[in-house]
Amino acid sequence: MRPPYGGEAWLATRHAHIRAILADPRFTRFPPEGCDEARLTRTVIRDPVAGRDRDEHTRIRRFLAHVLSFNAVRLRRLRENVRAHAEAQAGQVLRQGPGTDLCDAYAEPVSLLSCYDVFGISIARQETFARWFEGFADPGMDAAEIADRREEVLRHLRGEVEARRRAPRDDVLTHVAGAIDAAVLGEDLLYEILLELILVCDNVSIEFMGVLYLVLADAATTAAVRRDPGVLPRVVEECLRLVPFPSEVPFARHAAEDVVVGGTPVRAGDQVLLAYASGNRDAEVFADPDVIRLDRPAVPHLSFGHGPAHCLGAPLVRVIMRVALGVLLERIPAIGLAVPPERIAWRSDLLLRRPESLPVTW
Repeated sequence: MRPPYGGEAWLATRHAHIRAILADPRFTRFPPEGCDEARLTRTVIRDPVAGRDRDEHTRIRRFLAHVLSFNAVRLRRLRENVRAHAEAQAGQVLRQGPGTDLCDAYAEPVSLLSCYDVFGISIARQETFARWFEGFADPGMDAAEIADRREEVLRHLRGEVEARRRAPRDDVLTHVAGAIDAAVLGEDLLYEILLELILVCDNVSIEFMGVLYLVLADAATTAAVRRDPGVLPRVVEECLRLVPFPSEVPFARHAAEDVVVGGTPVRAGDQVLLAYASGNRDAEVFADPDVIRLDRPAVPHLSFGHGPAHCLGAPLVRVIMRVALGVLLERIPAIGLAVPPERIAWRSDLLLRRPESLPVTW
């Protein structure tokens, strides 16, 4: 197939094939010389983590595993912070009354505030970050404009990292400051990683919008959570499967040598794009793939990747989704969509699919 930009690529759509490619070291993020990388955006987006040789990739993953680790103390603090933000925003929804847009009043602020607590970012600079998020996700934006927005964020981050040198905290920015001083990784690389991590904050908020839509559009699921909040982990996993984290087809993989995938020969130098959303709805793996089933056997979905490409921020995402969804249904038990699900409009101009709004009533 030929994507909107770049050269031709294979498209992997089956669950088993995507897992196999993610785990196979013969598929790399290094494009061969002269390759016009298959992509959805006008400009080529470089992945600062996956686009490295194996040794450097291992060092980066080791650093990120340390930065994003959640021991018992950190995990408790994370849950407490998410609950506090969720309680505050649920109160705001109640004050605004029926018709409130749950995207603006709940999903985005709860997700961003919870992530920013971990990273050490001030919500006061959200407008700066929002411009960068929009530039990254807009497939047609001019490369110079994207670069300007990126530099604006970098200037702010450099100032914050310098502030952490003077006054350390238990947050990601402090870890980055320490890693720069200790030369754990190159300074430019660390800032590239930091930019990538901050993009995750926006991804989490968009993911949570999709989760809220799925739950509120499904009366049986909402009723199940109200009856027994203990089903929340299963509900969230099903929603993550149906609204995968990389909802677009992300970075291409390149075959370093001839490989056979599912009986199809992939030649050295060929590009492969991975359709996570399709793999997560593979009927050979997930019975009734298009619906939430709380009795579904435990089969790993692909929303956090697999193997060496598994997302290290998965625990953060799961805590935010479980706690924030639980608080919303506790505080507003009768909440539901104010319009039929099919009337919800979705943004189609960005790489990350999201509802334009989620008006609710109770």
